[in-house]
Amino acid sequence: MHKGLQLYVALLQDGVDHLTYSDAVSRLGCSPKAADNHLKRLVDRGLLERVSRGTYRVVAPSVSLPEPRQVNPSERPASASSTT
Repeated sequence: MHKGLQLYVALLQDGVDHLTYSDAVSRLGCSPKAADNHLKRLVDRGLLERVSRGTYRVVAPSVSLPEPRQVNPSERPASASSTT
């Protein structure tokens, strides 16, 4: 898994809603330049939102379910009890 995504999952599991740049460098255990790249990718994917310089908001994942499909009665399979 991408190191930035690992950070995102850890933030969600820890219940963190805001992250500073220095926190990201510390959590990622990488150079500031690498941390900057990871944060940029997470922002581009919509997983983090830049609030101000050096401060990010963790965007909670949203799950959308597809609309239920309408079944035409003629498409329903015949039940086993209706066969003779």
